[in-house]
Amino acid sequence: MMGLIAKGGWVMVPLLGFSLLALTIIIERTCRFSMLARAERFDRDGLLRRAYDGRPPADAGAGGEVPYPYSDIAGICAAAAPRGAGEMKRRLKTYLIAFDRVTGRGIRALGIIAHTAPLLGLMGTIMGMIQAFMRIQELGGRVNASVLAGGIWEALLTTAFGLIIAIPSLIAFHWLESLQARHLTAAKDFAENILSAYAERTHGNRT
Repeated sequence: MMGLIAKGGWVMVPLLGFSLLALTIIIERTCRFSMLARAERFDRDGLLRRAYDGRPPADAGAGGEVPYPYSDIAGICAAAAPRGAGEMKRRLKTYLIAFDRVTGRGIRALGIIAHTAPLLGLMGTIMGMIQAFMRIQELGGRVNASVLAGGIWEALLTTAFGLIIAIPSLIAFHWLESLQARHLTAAKDFAENILSAYAERTHGNRT
């Protein structure tokens, strides 16, 4: 493997860096979204009932804990409730923007890698082909076919390596992007539901 990387030239160095970065992002984001998926299994209805009754949200989930990000959303609403629905909406909007940024961290970089790696590989191939044909010109065309074939396949290594990086990176990019959108939607839906619970409680107290 190291021999193939060496034959590909200097272009293989950034491609190797791309591959390590893409793998790191995929593993880290997968673990992160797995934690968020487990967090969605807690008793949301119980937490909403506590919000409606005006009770603190701290012990609403299974095992006595409300998981992230629902604990943050419930805490924001509980803290802003005395100031009214407008303040709760403002704080929740700020929080959800930050949540979107946190959950989307690294995904855009993965998309850049997926689109850049094959272009960088192609550049390496073109540079290798240029060197091969310059060598042919220097020898006056007197080149053994096997030597020419060897120069060509070595030049094609960078394109192949770039595609090996780009294809799984692109698949992972769209998969992680869909997971991030799903978790953001779940957080927004919960925020809307808890806002409705507080609004119903306020309306009930007035009547």
